[in-house]
Amino acid sequence: MDDDSIDIQPRPPRELLGRAALLAALGRRGLIEGEADADPITAETDRFDLQAWVRVELSVWMSPLDLHILQAPVGSLTAQEEAYCADALVSASTIGWCIGAVSQQLPMLSDGTPEHGVLAWTPAPWTTIRSRVRLVRLRSDEDLARERERWELIVWRMSLFTNDASLPDDEAALKEVLVEVATAGLLPISYDDFATDDGVPFRELATDFQEQLDAEATLRLHAMNWVCGFGREWEDVPLFPD
Repeated sequence: MDDDSIDIQPRPPRELLGRAALLAALGRRGLIEGEADADPITAETDRFDLQAWVRVELSVWMSPLDLHILQAPVGSLTAQEEAYCADALVSASTIGWCIGAVSQQLPMLSDGTPEHGVLAWTPAPWTTIRSRVRLVRLRSDEDLARERERWELIVWRMSLFTNDASLPDDEAALKEVLVEVATAGLLPISYDDFATDDGVPFRELATDFQEQLDAEATLRLHAMNWVCGFGREWEDVPLFPD
């Protein structure tokens, strides 16, 4: 849990912006799917423009699955593909925070505010990536390291819920880490546990909120690790770098 030993080498601004823009585009694709019932013709037109623009501006970052989702006619996405788009938007907002597109601290349980912020900031049809690179304001290595460690701690804490809560090794490890976290001021602490922004201990969260926090924290840690230069490609970024 100590980022002093982590060698952060942030990716170039164009790479950061391009990835954020692709993830935001996937998020937009998911939102278009939800608008299909109201106006299917407009929704399909928006989808077509989006995928055409992405193929011109963002193809270097696009995976076959991304292309499939963007090309799929409105109304044809599976529930799993819609979830993929929603996850992409969380990742986009995380990169958005790193490059100055999202100013507020990323919340543990997102209310959608950072995601709306990154959608408003990132390029969309038919803006060129080249024209927007100069707007990237990468945060300092110290800020990136601190935020990365915050999400790593949350993911680690959530992993303990998959074990027997009474395991003594887990309890001892948590108590030791709590002291370090409290000293560094990385996370709220309440009743000998990490706490949400509202002060609710993680162990007291309802199961659905625990699952949401675990999923979002994993997405944000993956994105933070990618920004910090771990892994070669987006798909092979390690969650806990050596």
